[in-house]
Amino acid sequence: MRTRFNFSSVLLFIIFSLLLLVTVNAAPISDDEPTTTITKAVSTTKEPKTPTTPTSTKSTSTTSKSTPTPDPDLDLDIDPSTLTPASILPFDTALSTPFTAPPCRSFLTTLRTSPTYRACLPLSPLLLTSRAFLQAQTVGKSTIDPILDASCNVDFDKCKAYMDSLAREVREGDCAVDFDERQSVVIQAYAAFVSYEVVYKIGCLKDLEDEYCYTSAIEDGGAESLLWHLPLGKGLGGAKVGCSRCVEDVMGVLGGYAGNGSLPLSGVWGEAVEGVNGECGSGFFAMAEGMRSAGMALLSRSVFSMGALAVASALLF
Repeated sequence: MRTRFNFSSVLLFIIFSLLLLVTVNAAPISDDEPTTTITKAVSTTKEPKTPTTPTSTKSTSTTSKSTPTPDPDLDLDIDPSTLTPASILPFDTALSTPFTAPPCRSFLTTLRTSPTYRACLPLSPLLLTSRAFLQAQTVGKSTIDPILDASCNVDFDKCKAYMDSLAREVREGDCAVDFDERQSVVIQAYAAFVSYEVVYKIGCLKDLEDEYCYTSAIEDGGAESLLWHLPLGKGLGGAKVGCSRCVEDVMGVLGGYAGNGSLPLSGVWGEAVEGVNGECGSGFFAMAEGMRSAGMALLSRSVFSMGALAVASALLF
């Protein structure tokens, strides 16, 4: 019995020792042990990435607004009485406004001093965008007439072709992005360029005393001068323009262009006719337009009889 007891004790001791050894090996490893540091170093060590600069589409995109800059051609202290056609510039304040595409501002700035533009001196951009022209009008005939003389005594066909090219450049060239975004200065420029022909014709109209109708309208101080803004898409806004011969002549010219839907005039023409006829009688404009249409129809024929010439002259004059 003593031998069996001793053998059992040894066997129990061995089993207990094995269990103890297994328990110790299965215990969690402390973070303070060296092996932990190695394990963590291996698990967290990664190949360093080369930093890359993200490509910003906005930094080079044409949708970022350019910084406004003062217009160097603007003299806020100018004496209106000293203004001459050579000193009258369009866009003399508006170019300080933000443009989406900086080349658009450069285009508008450069064209003002181009020899062709200066030779044409178009009236239409001055009506919309020239502070200097507004100042000139405060003086009256002595400053307005020389400007109109310079604008009217030009090679019309050459100037018309040039203005058409400027309109295309605004819509499809350097200013295309701003045009699509309806930037105010660009829209005004486009309206002025596409309306050059009609504004030229009404700007150069004279009354029976050989005075410019536009000058007379400015000096009279009434709302009649608003008629010259109709081709640029600016309505009368209910203003009473009067029923003078100049009003009749201006409306007669405008009527020949009102049907062209590509011109800004088409959007304000109906309201203008309604306003003028409401003030001067329903037949005022219709009669003027009808007389001119009949006269031009006769004059447009390739073969004239003396009778036709006489009738045409009577109708026109």
